[in-house]
Amino acid sequence: MDSFILKRADWIFFNSKNAIEHFFKLNPLILKKTKIGVLGRGSESTLRKFGRVADFSGDDLGISTEEIAKEFAKTVDGQTVLIPRAKGSLMTIQKALTPETKVIDMPIYETVLEENVDKTNAEVLIFTSPSNVQAYFANNLAEPGQQIICIGTSTAKVIEEMGLKYTLPFSPDEMGLAEAIFGLEYK
Repeated sequence: MDSFILKRADWIFFNSKNAIEHFFKLNPLILKKTKIGVLGRGSESTLRKFGRVADFSGDDLGISTEEIAKEFAKTVDGQTVLIPRAKGSLMTIQKALTPETKVIDMPIYETVLEENVDKTNAEVLIFTSPSNVQAYFANNLAEPGQQIICIGTSTAKVIEEMGLKYTLPFSPDEMGLAEAIFGLEYK
């Protein structure tokens, strides 16, 4: 990992656990003054595994990545932000940043669509990303009575475009997921 790039960054922003894990595999030398932003509690706890604490998490802002992005944009206005991400990411955070904010965009991993995902007869299907939805529904249909929970608004949008009903937890973490599951009405 090029330490020159890391020295220029005032902030590093991670939008997923995967981004954190792939980034830290590169053994980065992060300066003490560099602040870290993450998208929610799940990413926050993954970051702690690497001995760092988030300076911005957005977990109190609900599940909307767009709302979290707006708040983060205000926080980092005019600074330099390094964003390690997946190739093909929706780049919601980058799009929200102000023109005065410098972005160092760093695609560091690729999400590969799993092929031939087996059908499940589970009562509840939980999808964590648009690519999860695409992989599952490439060869499968939702069964009558199956309930769908989407983690994140971009995931929900894909389910909505398919004409399926879904539940969106208030927060994209274990607590939000538990509340969503226990709040489902079974027929």
